[in-house]
Amino acid sequence: MMVTIDKQLSALHALFSGRFEENRRLLSQLSSEELNVGYAAVISAAFFEITRRRFIRDGKPAGDDEIIEFVAEARGRTADAVDIIDPEVAEIAINFVLGKLPLDAYKAVDDNVGFRTKSLLVAIMVADEDFSESELDAFMAKVRGLTVESLQ
Repeated sequence: MMVTIDKQLSALHALFSGRFEENRRLLSQLSSEELNVGYAAVISAAFFEITRRRFIRDGKPAGDDEIIEFVAEARGRTADAVDIIDPEVAEIAINFVLGKLPLDAYKAVDDNVGFRTKSLLVAIMVADEDFSESELDAFMAKVRGLTVESLQ
């Protein structure tokens, strides 16, 4: 079965727009394949795009101190964040996206831990951007493009 990503993108857009009940409803309608393949790919694409947007300036990646500080601050955002965001995994994921780690650096990360960590970090970074609706639509269009590319 081929996984399409329209429902996954709609769920993520609802989350980023603060429509949490709609997000939960849309996610509950996804099959396990749509969640495990499609939604995971959408989260990874969103993480890639927002991480590069946040941590690359003038073509140069942020330093380790800035990344460590962001991860520590992100873990303090909500009561659950400290349990969801594994700091080592978060730093590996961010540095991997920034090209500061070799291609095999992320292979040792447990898929579930990586997914949970990236999911919450994406939500935090998007919230920090405070996108207008048109900016969020443009961001989601980039996420769509990256996701389609990754699934081919």
